[in-house]
This record gives sequence, structure tokens and C-alpha cells, in this order.
Amino acid sequence: MQLAHILMIDTYRRGRPVRLRFTIDEKLSLPIHVQLKEQLKSLIQQGLYQPNDQLPSVRELAGFLRINRNTVQKAYTELEQDGFVGSRCGIGMFVAPDAADKFHAMQDELLNQTILALDAQGINISEFAFALLARHQVRCAERGMRPVLLFVECTPSQAAELASELATETGYVVKPCVLRDLSAQEASFRSGDYDLIVTTFLHVEEVEEYLGQLALEKRLPVAACLLESNILAMKRLQGLPKGSRVGIACATWEGTGNIRKSIIQSGLDHVELVEGAGEAPETLPFLLSQTACIVCSSYVAPLIQAFSPTMPVIIDDQTLTKQSIRLISHMMEGGART
Repeated sequence: MQLAHILMIDTYRRGRPVRLRFTIDEKLSLPIHVQLKEQLKSLIQQGLYQPNDQLPSVRELAGFLRINRNTVQKAYTELEQDGFVGSRCGIGMFVAPDAADKFHAMQDELLNQTILALDAQGINISEFAFALLARHQVRCAERGMRPVLLFVECTPSQAAELASELATETGYVVKPCVLRDLSAQEASFRSGDYDLIVTTFLHVEEVEEYLGQLALEKRLPVAACLLESNILAMKRLQGLPKGSRVGIACATWEGTGNIRKSIIQSGLDHVELVEGAGEAPETLPFLLSQTACIVCSSYVAPLIQAFSPTMPVIIDDQTLTKQSIRLISHMMEGGART
């Protein structure tokens, strides 16, 4: 049985909005800071963070993701030690100018080591490559029952949407679970019904705290993913003048409260927040009359734009990136139910 966590973030890169994503895996007891580090590396490798781009500060990223600052600091420190980022005194952390070259060097080194090992054993490289591919295909075919995952999120709609998306992309059985109902899953945790638990960075510490209280005989690892929308919202809010009034609105008051908590914990105290919710549509016209822009879900956005097509809107949606899906699939390799 395995556990996992998922989170996403959005940002502007080169003047255009892009969606970034991070997944956090604790299979094999992989520390959360290592998961964060690897996902940051992936964003750099994909070019979503270019050489010399500035990364979010430790306080901002930890606050927005609601994780311990030491976790982010450890991830940044190891990235710097590996040469992917560099700190600039009094300014922050930036992507190293030669970061992209390091990925090619790592892959080349692995290939060279493999070739040398095969030559030393007198093994034909072409035959080995075909045998490796065939073995992988057989292994996938013999994995047996599909993995069963539990996707934990704060609202029923978010849990259902992300669970459905993950199931479609992976072919796994993915069951949604609302965070407040996590205790109802205790019997399933104890009986080993799930291979993995998936959630976002926003809730990873809450999930881990609950699992720790269960004192299970076998520790359940937790993986977390970054939500791309979080970074986009954070970057946009950073650029607003001091004293700007910002509306926040999700489908439910609970979802609105979660956005508010992330903004406050990230230290973006130069803006004043005004709250509304799709379940209380009478609050939306008030947001329009009192704010300079609105952070909202895609459910609320059409309502906002129907009232005022010109109002700047920051969509704070949750969708899985390919990197998140790849990481989860990698976690499940060899770990499927038998």
C-alpha cells in the first residue's frame, strides 16, 4: 500500500500564463522536500522556469502551499548544491544560467555508464535494448489488478474532478475523498485497501498528521502535488500596488476560505481581500464594485464575467499536469495490487 499527494501552481512566463505542477511522493519514504526539489527541477527542464528566472521566496512558496518553510529551504538548498539554482544575496533564488545543460549531462552520464557496463559483460547493446523494452511490456501486462488510489481534497467537487481526471489519464481506480471525511477511511487504511493517497500540497501536512495519529502498523507514505494555479495567482498578486482590494470567490465558502488562507500565509499582506462564493451569488456584484481584480474558480468566472466582462480575473483552477501523472505512474510501477 502506498500514499501520495498532489498540488498545482500557475504563473506567468515570458509574458504569458502557463500552468506548472508539482507532485509529492512518499513511496520508499522519500522526504517531501526531495519530491518538491524534483518537481522544481522538472519545471526548469521543461523551460517553464528559464535561466536567470527568479523562483518564489521560501516564505511565499511555503505559505502558499501551507507547508513548513524548512521543507522549501531544504529543496532550494539541494537544488543549489546540484547547480540548478543559485542564490543572490538580498534578492532571492534564481535558475542557474547553465541549468538546462545539466539535464543533458545527467542523461549522457547514465547512458555512458550503461554502455560501459554492457560492454564489460559482453552483452550486445541492441539486443539488450529490445530485451529491456519487452521486459517492461511484460511487466506492465502482468501487474494484475489496477491500482486503487484515494484522492483527498477540501471540497466534494474538487475531489471528484481531480479523481476523475487522474483515473482517465492513468487507468487506475481513483476514489474521491473530502478532507473533513478522511476519518471515515480509517478501516480502509488499516486493511490496506489503497495503494496510494493523492492530495495537494495545501493539505499534505493535514493528511500526514491524521495518518500519524492512527499509529498504523505499516506507515503509509504521502505524495503531494503542486497546483499550477497557485503560482499564477501568487505572481499576479505580487504585482499589485499596496492597498489593492482583491476579490476571492470559489463555488463554496469553504473553497474561498482556502484561497484566503494561502494568500495570508504566503505573506502577501499588501492586498486587502474581499470574499464571495458561487453558492451565494448575491455576493458577486459586491466583489465587482469593491475590488480591482478577482481570484476565482472556473465555476465562478462565467458569473463574474456576466456581471462585468472587463473585470480582470485570475482563474484558480486545479488540473493535473503531465508531470504529476508521470510521477504517480512511476510511483505505482511494481507497486500495483496483486
